[in-house]
Amino acid sequence: MTLILGFVIQIGALSITVSAGAATGPTFYVNSTSDNSSVSDCEVSSNIDCGVDNAIAAFNIDTTPSDSDNIIFGSSASPFVTNDTAINNSTAGVSLVISGNGSGTTAVSGSGSHTVFTISAGAITISNVTVEDGTVSMGEGGAIHNGGTLTLTNDTITNNSVTNGGVGGGIANTGGTLTLTNDTISNNSATSGGGSGGGIFNSGGTVTATDDTFSNNSATNGGAITSSGGTDILSDNTFFNDSVSGSGGGIFINGSGATLNNDTFFDDVASAGGGVFFNGYALTVSNDTFSNDVATAGGGIDDAASGDTVANSIFDSAGCAGTITDGGHNVESDNSCGFGASDVVNSTTINLGGALAPNDSSGPETLAIGSDSAAFEVVPAVSCTITTDERALPRPGELGQSACDAGAYEYQHAAPPAPQPQSQNISFAPISSVAVTTAPFVLSATATSSLSVSFASTTVSVCAVSSTTVSVLAIGTCSLTASQAGNATFAPAAPVSESFNVTAAELTVPGRPAFSVSSPAKGRLKVTLRTRASGATSYQYSLNGRGWLRISGGGPFTLSRLVHKTDSLRLRGINAAGPGPASNAVRIRIRS
Repeated sequence: MTLILGFVIQIGALSITVSAGAATGPTFYVNSTSDNSSVSDCEVSSNIDCGVDNAIAAFNIDTTPSDSDNIIFGSSASPFVTNDTAINNSTAGVSLVISGNGSGTTAVSGSGSHTVFTISAGAITISNVTVEDGTVSMGEGGAIHNGGTLTLTNDTITNNSVTNGGVGGGIANTGGTLTLTNDTISNNSATSGGGSGGGIFNSGGTVTATDDTFSNNSATNGGAITSSGGTDILSDNTFFNDSVSGSGGGIFINGSGATLNNDTFFDDVASAGGGVFFNGYALTVSNDTFSNDVATAGGGIDDAASGDTVANSIFDSAGCAGTITDGGHNVESDNSCGFGASDVVNSTTINLGGALAPNDSSGPETLAIGSDSAAFEVVPAVSCTITTDERALPRPGELGQSACDAGAYEYQHAAPPAPQPQSQNISFAPISSVAVTTAPFVLSATATSSLSVSFASTTVSVCAVSSTTVSVLAIGTCSLTASQAGNATFAPAAPVSESFNVTAAELTVPGRPAFSVSSPAKGRLKVTLRTRASGATSYQYSLNGRGWLRISGGGPFTLSRLVHKTDSLRLRGINAAGPGPASNAVRIRIRS
């Protein structure tokens, strides 16, 4: 055993979170759709014969205190069939997480002959699993019978039943603690022999349900839920088309206390209490919606005990029976609930949506209202105590308002459209051709937004850009792009391109040189340049005005084999463009 502070096991797409302080326990891999009498080690992920009951039996014999064990399912075809081996490990602190691969992928079945899961002890979590086809006669819990601490998350409990007076077609919670989040409880039944609790039967335990959908469940009493002597905390759930021949099409409460917040009851049917039948000691209803719920007495609520308080709720074609305590700010389409001055009665403008819809939520579907509804902003700020609606969207939903809507759905005022950014344009000044020897120069472009313009070269072998300065690198065509990215006020500008030619450097003839002479030896003359001919690659000289002769090198020069008759000398520079202007004539005297 290893004590840890909290971690996550990742197996493929499956994440298993182990809570802080727990000890890492074994993981059991279910790869067989049925159980085997001589199973190999369920802790080997590659096993081929470990069924659900085999894994449960392995968990039951873990005697390490505070172990956190896991059962996960392989990719074998569903359904995985159980034989209802009870989960009953009573070792102190031991817990079990049963994780499927999604309720649409992993199904665990009772094959129509027994309860699928029985939890007798321990803290058990079942997630991402469909529990189906469990059936029990004169017993408790077609799909699940819980006497421990059970958490259901992202599960589907469907097509389960109890017969011959059994209770809890889907789930029976007898003295245990049952927590449901984002589950679907549907098509379960407890109709035979006066059964109760088509979806859930709670006897002396605690049921907390949040973001769950109860639909098409049936029983003699309590189509979706029956609570007898227990505690029920229900928030953000939808009850749809649940039905009974007796009382409580949605919920039947007998000798229990319950809190209902942000729940929707739609098209539920009973003889008494189409949505809720109450005969307990305390019922608080806030921001619930009852619509089209049908009963001979109390389509919405039938209070047989005079112990319920209803506030901020809607009753649309779903009236009341019995004595209702008015908590204020309710809206009803008739006047059967006995509401007072702060309520709206006999309304013809509740204007609920005609059918359940997602309404921008991934949770249970809801019935929407608009700003034209009589339920819109009828709850003053002081009574707007539930801060979100069934979809977990904020109350109040109207911008700048403090009043809230009655019912489970809060109208959300559309946010004002974001201001559209202004357009802008770029002006990029044309650029004339330049020589390849041209020094770096600054580019000029402006945006009508007055925001700074950036530049880039698209011909980097010819020219390069740094900030707003361009440098020419080679002969060719330099192409530049000016851009402006915009900001919160201005949209990006359309880029503008400009191109210019980079040419060879222009060649000119050399400038005029200047020089001095000396005659260091007989027949020889030394020429020293005082001013070089700019741009000259070589020089020429002329004696006494005669033809020009080339001199090697760039000076000083030595002219030899001169005769004493020589009396004047001129120089000029020369390059590929030709000779430059000649220097002034310098009189010379040759040593004899």
